[in-house]
Amino acid sequence: MGTEQGITWAADDDRSTAWTEQYLVGPGDTSDVAAWRTLIAKLVAE
Repeated sequence: MGTEQGITWAADDDRSTAWTEQYLVGPGDTSDVAAWRTLIAKLVAE
């Protein structure tokens, strides 16, 4: 997904770096790697 779908990513220094990861369930919660969950969000430009 990206410019071919008409999306412009917000970026710093010509790189798409406006993103975040949030660990919803991880090693501190369970040792079952199949249960780990990560939310990844990437900021789009206006």
